[in-house]
Amino acid sequence: MGQGLVGIAALTGEEKIVNDVRQEPVYRPIDSLPETRSEVVIPIKIENRVLGVLDVQSDHLNAFSDEDVNIQLTLAAQVATALQNARSFARAQRLVAAQTHVTTSHDQDPLAAEPRGQSTHPDHAPHQI
Repeated sequence: MGQGLVGIAALTGEEKIVNDVRQEPVYRPIDSLPETRSEVVIPIKIENRVLGVLDVQSDHLNAFSDEDVNIQLTLAAQVATALQNARSFARAQRLVAAQTHVTTSHDQDPLAAEPRGQSTHPDHAPHQI
């Protein structure tokens, strides 16, 4: 981590707009995108924790404006919120599953305490005096 525009954005947590990648010393070309001329990298963050990087490339010089960056910042914030919500939901499901397992195990335990006055043990049957 820390190499190229994406790596640096992940490391620093800061966005970067490069409207001529040929003039950017840390730019690393990608074989599958040889025509890239402009690039914007936006960290996807929750608080100060970087979850990923939104990387947008263009084959045009000077393709990105400050408005484009603001739109991409908004998108990255929405993606971060969606990721956090998905993680919270998964955590809640694991807790429910664990609680269900504990409850089910307790319900099937023959040594579990029985409700008061409802013993099913033959020695505990009601006796008349």
